[in-house]
Amino acid sequence: MFIVKLLRFFGIKFRERKEPYCPPFKPVMPNSKVVAWQINGVDADYMYGYRDITPGLCPICKNTVEKIPNLDYYVPRTNHFQETYDGFVIVSEKFRMFCKVQHFDNITFTPLLHPGGFYIMTPNDIFEVNKEYSDMPVDGDACPACGSREWHGFRMAYSKTDIDENENFIKRLDGFYGSDYRKSYVIIVGMKTKKLMKEFGLRGVYFHEVYYHE
Repeated sequence: MFIVKLLRFFGIKFRERKEPYCPPFKPVMPNSKVVAWQINGVDADYMYGYRDITPGLCPICKNTVEKIPNLDYYVPRTNHFQETYDGFVIVSEKFRMFCKVQHFDNITFTPLLHPGGFYIMTPNDIFEVNKEYSDMPVDGDACPACGSREWHGFRMAYSKTDIDENENFIKRLDGFYGSDYRKSYVIIVGMKTKKLMKEFGLRGVYFHEVYYHE
């Protein structure tokens, strides 16, 4: 805030970023049960960093409509699951091998060149959510070209159907979540999958509850 006041004092103009409207968090419904897990990874540096040089954006609203990786991106860490600040999911060779062992055949792995042994991961199976119970607020008008909004938050997910604890899968929610050109996929794994991932020794994976309520 001090820097902002100083810039104004010297008459330096700048563009203030409008913060998205954040409604109150939805509570967990009584008698809900955990049926899956949403996963996040260790933070990694921007792949592009600026909207003007990021490909895969809507030409009208400049929000994400497709994730197109920079294959020359240098992976800065050795964790098995990482997420760049602009919404790309990076996994290690060990993570890819885990998916191969589990026969997760409908996942796309795009190899990065530096330093090798890392991939952009894109699950292609869609996890269906109960939109009434899930906490996924939006802000901004819908783009007339692509239908996206400046901000599509993700705070809590409810599954549309009950899921057996022995189901083993890696899926994603339909669409992109987050802000502007930094939107990303939300990835969901099964209850059994979480256990198997830990047994396989995958590092840098954080788990958050996905619920079901009748």
